[in-house]
Amino acid sequence: MRYTLCALLCVFSLSSLAAADDRPTRQDRKEQLDRNGDGKVGKRERRQGLRKRFDTDGDGKLNKDERKAAHEARAKRRRARLEKHFDKDGDGQLNEAEKARFDAAVAKHRAKRDERKARLDTDGDGKLNKDERKAGRAERKARLDKDGDGKVEKGERKQARKARLDKDGDGKVEKGERRRGKAKRKARRASK
Repeated sequence: MRYTLCALLCVFSLSSLAAADDRPTRQDRKEQLDRNGDGKVGKRERRQGLRKRFDTDGDGKLNKDERKAAHEARAKRRRARLEKHFDKDGDGQLNEAEKARFDAAVAKHRAKRDERKARLDTDGDGKLNKDERKAGRAERKARLDKDGDGKVEKGERKQARKARLDKDGDGKVEKGERRRGKAKRKARRASK
């Protein structure tokens, strides 16, 4: 009896390990989406992948309900990743302190987003139209373009990020500053 129970436990644990290995990895999904074989998943390939996953009626286009389902799935994945980041004790759930930090980070990001939206919303209708979004992009480009050539190069983007992360102003981004920047980025993505 004891040997039978032990054998059953071994079989179940091995079968669960085999099932876990059957799930596609990030690299597998990337290879599946990369249609042209250049090693990168471009915008068009991502859109095709989304259509393939969420186009339930098979017409080749995402209607309003399908787009909503895709958006909700993406938001759910982002929120799960963010909650995992804030789960410091690793138990899979946020305790009161972790939840408070999570909620504070999300609220802070939403407040900054709403403040920026209010600043850019020149007609006061509560929405950003095409011209207002274009003005916002131009404002950001002007802020990042340090040499004034009309282009934001990789070095300028990197320099702006470094300045944003360097809270103590010593010209270096320490590990703690990098970690806080990463947490803010995750909070920003989760609240979208």
